[in-house]
Amino acid sequence: MNVGIDALNEELTLIDAGLLFRLSINMRTKSSSLLVAKIDKSGRPHPLKQTDLQKVLGKSKAGIKPALNRLLALGVIRKERQGRSAVFFINESVISIGKGAAAAQPFTKVYKTQAKEILSKLTDSEAGLLLKMTAYISYHYLVLAHDPTEWDADKAKPLRLHEIAEKVHVEEKHFNVIISNLKRKGAVATLDTGTRGKGVLIHPYLCDRGNDADQIVTLVTQFFKIMR
Repeated sequence: MNVGIDALNEELTLIDAGLLFRLSINMRTKSSSLLVAKIDKSGRPHPLKQTDLQKVLGKSKAGIKPALNRLLALGVIRKERQGRSAVFFINESVISIGKGAAAAQPFTKVYKTQAKEILSKLTDSEAGLLLKMTAYISYHYLVLAHDPTEWDADKAKPLRLHEIAEKVHVEEKHFNVIISNLKRKGAVATLDTGTRGKGVLIHPYLCDRGNDADQIVTLVTQFFKIMR
């Protein structure tokens, strides 16, 4: 996930973001931003067809068109014609694959296998909130933070629940309900930050800042195990 998510948070509804997250799981390294159903033995990508998209997004034949048109209007996906068929691409300034950390700064690294498993348990709104929150994961401490790039522990400040709700443009009461659901499903955890409220961690098996070899990832993973 790239920095473009933060810039789009005001425009993207939870449903928009959830659908985009689900589509992004169908990107492949060999096909870049093209949404594909599979890569055949010769290495040729087979793009998602409308029936595939309906299945991925859980939409009817009538419901898939407005859903895709909304994402097209937001500029987070684009459409091209290949023969008689339409194929779709993710906007790589928002989500890219196989580009490496240096090509997508700042970025959040999402682990596809775990993301696919978690997404199968989530509503579109829950998936959308996860995607929206990825923009604020601290590079050094993994907690959602005001400045994700701040490394000094004396200066780094976690975002509290009400502040995250404001950042992602979700009404606070609705936000708290979704956070509770995400906690119950193991996607996030909350932690006490003192008298000012709770902070949020997204499970590092789902995403991190490309620092999966760092000790902080091990510690946060253990924290999730304790909090089950």
